[in-house]
Amino acid sequence: MSLDDVTSRYVQAVVDRLRSLLGDGLRGVYLVGSGSMGGFDPRTSDVDLIAVVNGALSEAQKREVVERLSHTALPCPVRKLELVVYRPEALEGSSASLRWELNLNTGREVGVEASFDPSAEPGHWFVLDLAMAREHARPVFGPPPRLVFGGIHHDRVVRALMGSIQWHRSNDREGIQSVLNACRAWRWVEEGTWSPKPAAAAWARARANDPGVIDAALA
Repeated sequence: MSLDDVTSRYVQAVVDRLRSLLGDGLRGVYLVGSGSMGGFDPRTSDVDLIAVVNGALSEAQKREVVERLSHTALPCPVRKLELVVYRPEALEGSSASLRWELNLNTGREVGVEASFDPSAEPGHWFVLDLAMAREHARPVFGPPPRLVFGGIHHDRVVRALMGSIQWHRSNDREGIQSVLNACRAWRWVEEGTWSPKPAAAAWARARANDPGVIDAALA
């Protein structure tokens, strides 16, 4: 499913505010995650965006972005907005640093969670998002994704997949996302294909000896 009209207008409003705040310093904004891969569900999905800026942001600029995009200032119509801001040099080449300028999560379920320090966050999420972005990102503003996102080395993606599985094992009490995330990882390892979690679960179900746990997660 592509974005619904309400969410599409919200995404455009986010981009408009970023352009207003950053001007020519904003190189591009890209829709990633389920919204770019056809698995978007307004009942359960997040809005995942990557913004690319031409130079380092000052702390004042970062705080202004957080303030202007917070759920109280611009209500998110789905669970939450996940916005990560990078400089171009952090994304170029298979050994790119992937160090971001700002990581913002905001919505009715989380309020406002903002970080300016990449070392304070588990790195595997960002590796996976950017690996998917090279193939599936949708530009809302800016040049084509393949001119922005470098390829990420296979082994680095595998380590990130392992990190995400371990994180879910420790933090996902219900186990639903653990199963769906594992299905997505399995499909990528087998086929090199990124897909939305429900599609990955359907793929894995056809190959599992006992699909009951996958059926339970989907239900």
